[in-house]
Amino acid sequence: MEKSLSSPLLVSGRCLVPASGFYEWKREGNRRIPFYFSLPESPLFAFAGLYSATGNQGDSSPGTFMIITCRSNSLVAPIHHRMPVILHREEDRWLSGNPLTQDELERILAPHRVPAIARAPVSDLVNNPSLDDERLVQPLGSLSSMQTLLPE
Repeated sequence: MEKSLSSPLLVSGRCLVPASGFYEWKREGNRRIPFYFSLPESPLFAFAGLYSATGNQGDSSPGTFMIITCRSNSLVAPIHHRMPVILHREEDRWLSGNPLTQDELERILAPHRVPAIARAPVSDLVNNPSLDDERLVQPLGSLSSMQTLLPE
């Protein structure tokens, strides 16, 4: 973890990646069951990201970005061991361009702790890259299958 927290991009390449949720897949035998995670009280939020204005080929290739992940909180952990870093009231500090101490980075890049994260199994349609509609985030069964996590 210390090596990843010393990247030069953590000083000059911090960015926000807007999102309304994220998917993780749980293995059950040979099956992978997709789950959708969201913040019901924040329909739009931001992941912590890093970007580079140039790709591996120097100035001739497009830039790249990545979403930073952290260990999972207790709601995501049964599904996957990692989760995206969700910024909560840290967006200004993250984008400030000012160097962050090791303690600040560890606090900002910790698993998300807001009043509620929702988790629901969703259709295998999420595995089809040609689809992009509301069916991809609708819980299987009823809305009562949605689970939430209160602060840890």
